[in-house]
Amino acid sequence: AGLDLEMELTGMLEHFHALGALLWYGGTSSLRNLVVLDAQWVIDAATCFIRNFELRDHEGEYDQQAMRSDEVAWRKLTRGQGCLQRKMLDILWQGKEFQPHKAELLDLMLKFGLIVPVPRSTDEFIVPALLQDLPSAAMPSGWPTPPPDSVARLRLHFSLVGWIGS
Repeated sequence: AGLDLEMELTGMLEHFHALGALLWYGGTSSLRNLVVLDAQWVIDAATCFIRNFELRDHEGEYDQQAMRSDEVAWRKLTRGQGCLQRKMLDILWQGKEFQPHKAELLDLMLKFGLIVPVPRSTDEFIVPALLQDLPSAAMPSGWPTPPPDSVARLRLHFSLVGWIGS
C-alpha cells in the first residue's frame, strides 16, 4: 500500500536480482531499462572479445570481417596488447542478439571492469584480461620475485605509450 508502480517494479527487480533469477542494474540510466533473463547472453557478448585468440576454432564470420576491416586494430586486440577499438566491437557485436543492445552491453562491460576506457579517447578501450604478462626480467630492479602461478595476482597497467594517436 502506498507504493506507485515505479516503486513496485524497482523493488521486484531488485528482489529477483538478489535471488539470482535475473540481472538488473538500475543505478545508471542506460542499464535501468535492461533486464537480462539469461546471464549466458552477457557471457556470450563478453567472449566476443575476451578469449584465447590463439585457438583457431573460435574464428567466425565476424572475426574474419574484423580482421579484414582493420588488420592493425585486430592485432592490437588479439596479440597481447589488450586494445579494443570501438570499430572492432561494432563488428564483433553485429549479430542480431547483440546489435539492438550495444550501448547497454558496453555500459555493462564498463561497469564490471571487463573493459576500461583509454583516457582522452572515446573509441578505444583496454581489455585487462587480454594484457600480456611481462617476464620477470622486465620487472624493475629491487622488486621481489613474482609469486608462483598458484597464487592470486593483481595486475596494474599504467603505460599508455603507443596507444594515443596510434
